[in-house]
Amino acid sequence: MSFKKLPPLLSKALSGVPRGLAAFLLPLLFWEGLLRTVTGAGWMGLLYSAPFLLALSLLCTALSAWEKKLPRHLTGGALLLLLFAYYLSQIIYFRTFGSLYTVSMMGMGGDALLNFGWALGDVLKGALPVLLLSCLPLPAVALLRRRRERGGVSLPGRGLMLLLAIAVWIGGVGLLRLFGTDRLGPYYVYRDPYADTDSSSDKLGALPTTLLSGARYLFGSGESVTVSASEAALPLPAIPRPAAASEDPELPEGEGQKDYGMNIREEIDFSALEAKANSEELRTLCRYFAGVEGTRKNEYTGLLEGYNLIYICAESYSPAALDPRVTPTLCKMAGSGIVLSNYYNSYLNTTTNGEFTFLTGLWPDVNGATSHGSHTGSFNLIRENFMPYSLARIFREEGAESFAYHGYYGEYYNRKGTHTALGYEAKFMDAGLSFSSIWPTSDRELLDQTMADYLDLDRFHAYYMTFSGHGPYNESNVIAARNLDAVRELLEDDEDYSYNALCYLACNLELERAMADLLDALEETGKLDRTLIVLAGDHFPYYLSYRGFPEEIRLSEEGAELYHSGCILYFTGLEEPIRNDAYCCNVDILPTVLNLLGIDYDSRLIPGQDIFSDGVHMAQLYNREFITEYLTWMPSAEIRTWSEAAGLWTEEEKENYLNYMTRLADNRYGLSLDIVSTDFYRFVWEESGLPTE
Repeated sequence: MSFKKLPPLLSKALSGVPRGLAAFLLPLLFWEGLLRTVTGAGWMGLLYSAPFLLALSLLCTALSAWEKKLPRHLTGGALLLLLFAYYLSQIIYFRTFGSLYTVSMMGMGGDALLNFGWALGDVLKGALPVLLLSCLPLPAVALLRRRRERGGVSLPGRGLMLLLAIAVWIGGVGLLRLFGTDRLGPYYVYRDPYADTDSSSDKLGALPTTLLSGARYLFGSGESVTVSASEAALPLPAIPRPAAASEDPELPEGEGQKDYGMNIREEIDFSALEAKANSEELRTLCRYFAGVEGTRKNEYTGLLEGYNLIYICAESYSPAALDPRVTPTLCKMAGSGIVLSNYYNSYLNTTTNGEFTFLTGLWPDVNGATSHGSHTGSFNLIRENFMPYSLARIFREEGAESFAYHGYYGEYYNRKGTHTALGYEAKFMDAGLSFSSIWPTSDRELLDQTMADYLDLDRFHAYYMTFSGHGPYNESNVIAARNLDAVRELLEDDEDYSYNALCYLACNLELERAMADLLDALEETGKLDRTLIVLAGDHFPYYLSYRGFPEEIRLSEEGAELYHSGCILYFTGLEEPIRNDAYCCNVDILPTVLNLLGIDYDSRLIPGQDIFSDGVHMAQLYNREFITEYLTWMPSAEIRTWSEAAGLWTEEEKENYLNYMTRLADNRYGLSLDIVSTDFYRFVWEESGLPTE
């Protein structure tokens, strides 16, 4: 491009810009499009991200200047290679974990490489065509550089490009507004500091998302996610029901629903606490909770009072692990005690998020926005916090011992620090435990060498984070290789199972044996009839394709069914299992267990709901989408499906319900982050005169 018709100063300033700009912009568009192909994201997002990629290209051109001098020559090449490495790493990470990595997880890059290095070969082999394709822009840029315009870009030109980059970025934000400001639009995602990485990358592009997240991670979001207190007590819209469903059965005269009281702490007065708060964040939370009624106790409150509790976060557990020929013990446990027909696992991946919710009843910060660069993940942020609903703390207050176990190093995800902070006496591979393999380790070996710690105690609580179910599901996995022949023999070479599915069952055969040993040991010591066993997966088994399973357990890999999972609440003594159809998810497990055990807790302060309560029930996903009795709302997949139960609703009634539920989902997620970032529980307990030791 020639600038001869421009004023001499401007012409000189812009000399060298076109090829330099093209050398960044074209590769970025190519890599962003390639990543979208790999992840299955919509191509419309490339239009949204184009202005931001252009702004970044202008910035890179200004920094490198593409001049002949060696330092600037190296700067341009280094910047391009850095961008190439970013997209390459995202492709590999997605092929390994099923999602894109967040800024906050970058600090664990070394750990991930060290611990997943053994599986990296298979990942690279499967992704080889895509990886080779991603290299194409590099020789094209090298050829372009050989033909660069002489003289490069002058200093005034670089300054002009920096200003232009800022203007283009601002213009890109304005362009997003043209596509709408509602929740489905890219502008909403851009302004939402707590949008998850995958959803944001789909709407804005991976690199713009990383830049936005990085800025918020380093400097903070500048705003609270909790909505204003005026919306805290939003009344649930009247829910019209079909006539048959709204007619209550006739009750004998004088009889009605029994009032069991409320699951709240009377000592906690949020209006009084607001006056004592010394920050706007604390005052906002107080105003919010002042408008929350809490949930009622019910006929299942205290049903298992005084029971021991074994709490198991099972690596990649899902209903696909249940086959009566391979996992009869797990099948028995899943069909006994309390059976949840509408339980959904909120997380596609990332163990620490699922484990955090399982143990705390709070939503984790899935994008690291509240960390401000201080730690990795919400688990680390609570190390110095007061956590009154830690099960370990609750059992210790009642004079019972609490133990935590995991079959890997305690430094990974810093479990040695976080689990100790929650009140557990913890053991790991590098702290009291040993195994015949390193990655993954045997769940049976984990249980067999730890049960003696608590089985002779009068009352106890034990928490396990299992490991054997980890992928990949092939014979590079030592547990899968160890048990594959046994699974084939048990199934008698059932052709309905793919190789991938057989290896998944082989991994879970180790969990099956561990549970069989556990039930036998509990029965031998006379503890089985006084013990509740809770088992749920940390996330969807992202290495697994459900297409490789028999039809009766095959699930859709699109939409809500991808998250439809199982949670085991097993105990003996019932003639028939208690079946519950409430829509629920990971965050609902803790309040349900507290209610069953008869623990005095304040339901206003836990985002999840006891499944037997009169609360508003939803299966909420990590990105604040949800499934309820009436509506499946998954804007990331462009799903808005009303059930038959909402068949008689008017469009206005549907919109009112949708608006209420989306704000409720935002609230429940946001207050979790604010509770952690402000150490809100400590403030409430100390100012209410409740013990914190």
